[in-house]
Amino acid sequence: MDRFFEWHNLSNNRKVRFAKMKLIDEAKIYWRDVEDCLEMRGKPPITDWIKKKQKLQEKYLPQYYRNKLLDQWNNLRQGNKSINEYIMQFNDYMIRCAIRKSEAMTLRRFCRGLNDDLRREVVFQGVSTLDQAYTLVKDYKLVTKNQWKNRQDSYSIPIRSQFRNSDSLLGAPPHRPNLSSAQLYKKDKGKRVV
Repeated sequence: MDRFFEWHNLSNNRKVRFAKMKLIDEAKIYWRDVEDCLEMRGKPPITDWIKKKQKLQEKYLPQYYRNKLLDQWNNLRQGNKSINEYIMQFNDYMIRCAIRKSEAMTLRRFCRGLNDDLRREVVFQGVSTLDQAYTLVKDYKLVTKNQWKNRQDSYSIPIRSQFRNSDSLLGAPPHRPNLSSAQLYKKDKGKRVV
């Protein structure tokens, strides 16, 4: 809803009224109860969007759920995932946990989950923002993947074909006559095997 409100540039009061209109079923009943309780206590109704959102989160997003999400985010590791999958999961947790900590803290959390080679590269390069880290690890994986592919391609050339050229250092391989087994038998006939 925040994106919708940002797009339409609604005032705080209009945000609260629009959100109230969109509530259905149990949430609608819950909000009526909140308003009734405030009225019975002689308190003014909630007209601030942030306060309304917090009140709804208390009911529908309990603290244990948020703590569970934070634990999952803290334990997120790249492992066998591609770097793009890891970044997508990391961003998903960052959005769902809605933590507004410093960039340095978020960067540390991101690096902690990276595989060792990528973590070392981020530290070595002195990256200071999350966007820089994303770019670096994506580029690093792409470069190392291409280097590995090139290395494999160079090893796939048969060694014999590299030396068939008469201009090679070794020259042409020596010619060996193809003798049949009968010819070999005649050649060795009469020699004593020791």
